[in-house]
Formats: sequence, structure tokens, C-alpha cells
Amino acid sequence: MLGPALFSIRFPLISKEEFSTKILPLGVLTSEEVISIYQFHCHLYDYCGPRNSMSAGVSMPFPTHGRISDRKKGSLVLNIGKLSDFELEAVGSSRHSEVVYIMALQWKILAQTITESRNSAKYLGFSLCCIDPNKDSNWFSRCSATFRIMSENIGTAHFIATFNDLIINTIRNTFPLHLPFAMFRELLNDKLTLAIDVTLKEAEAMDKIASVPDQYNSFGTISMEIEKMYEFSRENLYSNRTSETVHLKGFSWKIMAQIDQNTDTTEIYLGFYLLCNTMKRENWSCKCSSATLRIVSQFGAGWDFRREFARDIVFNNSLTNYGFSHFIAFSELLDPAKGLYNKKEDKVMLAIDFIVKEARTDKCV
Repeated sequence: MLGPALFSIRFPLISKEEFSTKILPLGVLTSEEVISIYQFHCHLYDYCGPRNSMSAGVSMPFPTHGRISDRKKGSLVLNIGKLSDFELEAVGSSRHSEVVYIMALQWKILAQTITESRNSAKYLGFSLCCIDPNKDSNWFSRCSATFRIMSENIGTAHFIATFNDLIINTIRNTFPLHLPFAMFRELLNDKLTLAIDVTLKEAEAMDKIASVPDQYNSFGTISMEIEKMYEFSRENLYSNRTSETVHLKGFSWKIMAQIDQNTDTTEIYLGFYLLCNTMKRENWSCKCSSATLRIVSQFGAGWDFRREFARDIVFNNSLTNYGFSHFIAFSELLDPAKGLYNKKEDKVMLAIDFIVKEARTDKCV
């Protein structure tokens, strides 16, 4: 292990107490080196087991970059020098920031060189990545994130974007933005700083016991591909399509897409709803504490067209679906320049990320 070797070779005659008080403040070690040293001397693996070694609340002999289990906010920073050289590197080349721990999860910035199918230009992939150190666990997190791109040009930010209620989980652990390199070619010193401020609203380890079926998890994602989209847009009002069923908290959930109309302007809209299937129960309720409805962009996840529920929604016998009747006008949705509609294949992809916190059933019939 790197840490013990560093401690033995570079500091062979110093106690842990002296190392903590005299050497560490000098900043001669990186955060990864410090973490590996304290992991070895804490024997976290022996006491907690491999699954819990990164998130157990044990005291630390050395201060580190905020490995605090209950910290809910963090700032990530990645400095990229010689940006023009980075642009010329092979597609998939990457840079990443140091890891910051927020609620025992590892967060970092990932920068990549990418291309998109719509053209041959190169793009800067600017991504928020989250990793659970317990590699075999199932988890989700809900957060808000402000992406900033800065340079030395008069101290201004080239780009700022804030996303609320991002849901990042085991399957979808990266939230990317794609930005053309061309917008950064006039930088002073050919340097760029990427920063993300993260506020974690909740994080939960799911399925800690392998035998727990997915249907009792609290987090889920539903997706639905609508083919022959142009034909669907010309159907009668209230025509709809529904996705396959996803089971969550013992309930059945679907996407419903529907043809709706603005009665004031006669504009035709796509209605987009989360549907809790009507169940054969006299009394039931299920509270959805967060839901993000997305039209998946052809340009990359950072450009998805999205809306979130503004409050908790309680589904029951009286309310079996909730969403937006005027989610987006078809005139905008079917515009290829918006990147939401695959004109060549005549299809659109819809998705909902949602969290169910409370479910209750009184009587089955």
C-alpha cells in the first residue's frame, strides 16, 4: 500500500503524533497519500470489513480533506493547463480532480475530450462524478450542483449553470455537460478552471442485504422510447403511450406521454406524467419526495430538457398520476436543432428519476 511505504521510507523515525502535528501541516503529501496512511494505521479493514471501511465513523489520527460522514456540502476544483494541447489529445482523454468526500461518498470532477454524432467538432466533457467506495453496494443520492468554468480573463466565469434535484445513483453515477472547445480558445495563458459546488440533500444505501428485491428499493428510473414520434404528434388529443412497469416500494410505476393542448393558444403539447398504477387495494398511499422528468438529449445528458416536482406528491386512490400537461410544445420538441428529437430514426427518449419515501396499504381486496 502506498501510505505505509511513504510513512516508513520518508518518515522512518517519527511517531504518528509528531507526523500529525509537524509534518502534515507542511503540505508535502497529497490528500490521497494522507488518506492511505491513516487507513493503514486505523486498520479500518480489520475492524469494519471491506464494505464499511470507507464510510465507518471512526476517529482519524490525521486530518484529511474532509472525510466527515455528515458533511453535506463540498466544492470540487480542477485546473487544466495547456487546454489547447488537451483538445488535441485522443477522444476519451481525461483529467480529474482530487476526491472530496460528502456524506461518505467520493465526488470528483472529470474532464474529457469527446465528439458528438451531430458533427465532428471536439467538445469538453465536464462531469460531476460520484463513487461509493463500497463497490458492491447499491445507492442513490439527491443533490444540487452549480457548474462554473473560469479563466484568468478579467476574473469572469465563462459558464455558470445550476441544477437542482439531480439524482445520481449506482447506475447513473455521472452527470455530464458537453461544451465546445471553441468557446475557450481566447483564454489567457491557455488555462481553465472547472469548479462544481455540490449540496447533498440526501443519500441512501440501497439493497444493503443482497436478498432484498429491487421492488422494495426507494429509488428508481423509468425510461421510454417513443418511436414514430412525428406520427404520434399528429394523433388525437389525449392519445397516449405508456412505458413498461417499474416496481418500487411494492408499487407499480410507469411513464405516460400524452397529447395535450393549450386552450388559450391551441398549441399542441406533450404531456409527461409519472403514473402509479391503480392497484386493487381499498386504501393506499405512496409519497414521492423527488422526481425529475427528462427528455433525453441527443447532445448528452447535460442538455436534457427537464422539469422537477416542486413539492412532495402523495399518490393514492384519488391521485394516480402527476406531471406536466404542457411539458413542451411539439413545435419545439420536433425541432432537430434542439437536440431532443432524433429525426433520422423518428424517436424521442423520455426518462423519470424519482424517490419514493413512504408507502402504506391498509387492506387488500
